[in-house]
Amino acid sequence: MAFKSATVNSSLVAATLTDFPSYVDLSRLGVTTLAEAQSVRFYADAGKVVEWAREVVSASEGHVKIPSLTTTTVIYADYDGVRADYAVTDTYGRNATWPSQFVLASHFQQDPSTTNQVNSKGGTDGVDQGSMTAGDLVTAKIEKGLDLDGVDDEIRYSNTNYQNFATTASWAMAAWYKTSDTTDSNIYENRTSSTNAFITLIISGSTGRVNFLNRSAAGIAHYTIGTTDTNDGVWRRVWIKRDGSSNGTGGANGAQAIYINGVKETISSETITGAGSSNYSSSGILRVGRGLNGPFQGQLDEIYVWSGSFPSDGWITTEHNNQSNESSFWGTWADVGGGGMDYDLDADTQTYALTGSSTGLYHNRKIAAAVASYAFTGNNAVLAKHTRMTASTASFALTGSDATFTRQLSLRAETASFGITANDVPVLKHSVISAEPATYTLIGYAAYFPKANTLGASTGVFSLTSNDAQLLRHYVMPCATAAFALTGNDAITAYNRALEAETADFELDTSDAQFLRSLAILGAPATYQLTGSDAGLAKCFAIAAEPSAYALTSSPAILTRGYSMVAGTGAFVLSGVPVAFIVGAPPITDPFSPGSTPFTRRTNPFSDGDSPFTGQDRPFSPLDPIGQRAPRP
Repeated sequence: MAFKSATVNSSLVAATLTDFPSYVDLSRLGVTTLAEAQSVRFYADAGKVVEWAREVVSASEGHVKIPSLTTTTVIYADYDGVRADYAVTDTYGRNATWPSQFVLASHFQQDPSTTNQVNSKGGTDGVDQGSMTAGDLVTAKIEKGLDLDGVDDEIRYSNTNYQNFATTASWAMAAWYKTSDTTDSNIYENRTSSTNAFITLIISGSTGRVNFLNRSAAGIAHYTIGTTDTNDGVWRRVWIKRDGSSNGTGGANGAQAIYINGVKETISSETITGAGSSNYSSSGILRVGRGLNGPFQGQLDEIYVWSGSFPSDGWITTEHNNQSNESSFWGTWADVGGGGMDYDLDADTQTYALTGSSTGLYHNRKIAAAVASYAFTGNNAVLAKHTRMTASTASFALTGSDATFTRQLSLRAETASFGITANDVPVLKHSVISAEPATYTLIGYAAYFPKANTLGASTGVFSLTSNDAQLLRHYVMPCATAAFALTGNDAITAYNRALEAETADFELDTSDAQFLRSLAILGAPATYQLTGSDAGLAKCFAIAAEPSAYALTSSPAILTRGYSMVAGTGAFVLSGVPVAFIVGAPPITDPFSPGSTPFTRRTNPFSDGDSPFTGQDRPFSPLDPIGQRAPRP
């Protein structure tokens, strides 16, 4: 997973804008396929708490709605190539990317010989007309666009879903265009079905100037002409807008304006005849690329229609800056630590929430946070894989089935609380925990706390309350004060390694609960109580405690099997039938002396020579189990 951020170029933001749909070149994120593009998500923050709506048009073209674009806006994006695209009607999907003022947004990405041109706002799509072929879909200003032949090519939009272009209404229209045509041609035209009332955007063949004509059936007309010659084969962005609430030069016909490349045109000529309102209706057809003045010959891209309060000059200028030079507008995309593969996150205060299925927050590196709160609520959510976490104060909650906290590396926290509440949720697999103090709770069926590594805590409380919950497998737990409670069937505290605790209270009260298998317990003093049938305190290793109290009350409870117990003061109570106390090994003075157990006793289970971390087998150094880079699995 890649996780990156970019900061807007402040000089290219002309005003603070609300719900601005910014163009983003997805290829600059490192995206190479459509699947990767569809998995892209955009956020307001490095913690991925606030997500933004976005539209993925192609493998390289994306648009993201920024709730408040300012001169200091930072945008965050990640992708994994696995997550599916949002549905077009989703909260963060295509339709939501375009704010309420937009009634039409067409990117011209569809093959005109087979497919209509999609309206990304969700209205009726544009229908390709004339003799358009697959070859008319060409590389344009932003990814793809359409090449019109100047004969019969056009795209028609039913106006029912778009805009009533009445003289008294406020509206705006925009297009990227490129032409060298020396005859008059229409970019836009809207005409009612029964009258000659229309609005039209014309490129003059003789002067190349933009002509904006707004006329009613009653002969009321407003004709506005710009000053820039634009029929020179260069891409230009044109906006026309009409403010129906303001008077034009000739009376109550509304004020009209033309913008070329984000700059308001000086009007070379403006003619207004009559006064009053037009009789436009919403039944007219919006024709793109064709009108009474002639068909358009050239290329078109990014056609927008805006309804209501028209866009500000700052909006139009900023949009042009963004779409004309996206790489300058957003600058360099930098890797964000912790969010992607092979990157680190260093933060004093972080809150991370993963709420979607198969969501990944960090992969392959470390998290370093002074204060960290992590919440997983979606199935298969992944906080870190092959990663180390260092946090002074950390709260970790996993509530979705199969959520994964970390894999293959370590967690180190001065004060840590770990809660696992859903079935099959692994907190750590093959990882090390070093926390002081630490509270660990597993209440989901078959939940795993760590697997195949070490837990180091001076003060630890471990509770397993559901069937098949597993606290430790195959590794060592050194705790000065530790309380272990197993209440679910087949709950397992540890497998195949050792537990070392200065003061330990171990309680197994449900059938088939197993405290240790193939393990040694080193504790002074220690209280062990087994109350469930088939409960096992230790199998195939040794218990050394002074003093010790052992109580087995259910059948057939097992205290030790295959090795021996050494206790200076011991109280053993076996009340269940049949109960096995010690099976299979002769009594010995010291179960940890050479030859009696598979490892030699050490004061510190992390020191060289101790099990199971000797030599190359130990993933971390003897002095600091967290500080060294772990080997790749």
